[in-house]
Amino acid sequence: MSSMSLMAEAERMIPAGQPHAGQQIREARIAKGMSQAQLSAALYEHGYRIAPNPVVISKIENGHRPVPVLMRAHLEHVLGIQLPRPGSAS
Repeated sequence: MSSMSLMAEAERMIPAGQPHAGQQIREARIAKGMSQAQLSAALYEHGYRIAPNPVVISKIENGHRPVPVLMRAHLEHVLGIQLPRPGSAS
């Protein structure tokens, strides 16, 4: 799937006026005083066995890449947040 297709899909799933999951991840990461590299390391330490490159974290935070399903629970635990489910209005 091309990056334009991913963006179109992400925009379709995010209701107007609602922040996307990436914005929520960025805000929580910054609130915890973590860099993208530190978040990547924390995900690995929490059990996400494919330590994401900080560039991947950046793409997720900027809405250029969806949150991988297997990473979602780890992000929620490490950052102490509840991410919106794809296709949900909340």
